[in-house]
Amino acid sequence: MSDFLFETNEFGLSQEGFHLLRDRFNYKTYPYSEIDEIRIETGKELKNWTIILAIGISLVVFSIYYSVKLYLAIQNNIYVTIYIEQILIPIIPFLFGGYCIYASTKSGTILRLKTLKKNKHKYPLELIEKENKLKTLEALLKEKLKGRFTSTV
Repeated sequence: MSDFLFETNEFGLSQEGFHLLRDRFNYKTYPYSEIDEIRIETGKELKNWTIILAIGISLVVFSIYYSVKLYLAIQNNIYVTIYIEQILIPIIPFLFGGYCIYASTKSGTILRLKTLKKNKHKYPLELIEKENKLKTLEALLKEKLKGRFTSTV
């Protein structure tokens, strides 16, 4: 069992400090004295959401372009036979692109950590919100960090 007061897939909080986790293994610990600021706010859950959004938009545009070209080819009787692959080519990128657009625009409650060495981290708090432990987390951070903690949720 872990000795964390709060734990998600990415981080854990204990009496000693803020622990970065990978497969429930603590690979980095920031004592509370090394933390410059922690903020809980609403924001994008993905780290590189603009790149994912651009990929999603380009996949959807490609699907629409290919579908229009296929439709015009069918209307002009260029194809005698239409294979299933020609129909699937625009559908699969359209579905994947739609999911990328959805995931990149999804917002939620996040925790932003800034250390004294100017390291910045961002973590979603979806698991803690589902367990209704957000207020308890805020109370612990207020106690441990004093004036270095802010919450806008």
